[in-house]
Amino acid sequence: MLKPNGFVGTVNNFSGYADYEVLDFFHHYKFRDDNGHELVACKDFIALVNQACSKQGVSDLTPAELVIKECLSRYVNDKIFMYVKGL
Repeated sequence: MLKPNGFVGTVNNFSGYADYEVLDFFHHYKFRDDNGHELVACKDFIALVNQACSKQGVSDLTPAELVIKECLSRYVNDKIFMYVKGL
């Protein structure tokens, strides 16, 4: 539904999402710049998502969960890179 400000309203609540989950979510929209690069391949966008998903360096995750999160994040970023490069 288009709102008066031109934005489309959604019901998504990203408050519980990890950074890799947000990147994966936006990957499915297939936003691209004028050169055809995906939004999720933009370092500034990735940094913004990482900053928004972090809790100012405070984590309620165990060390093992942090390792798993990092591995999943790298896996998603690698898959996105391979998709963008056509590999």
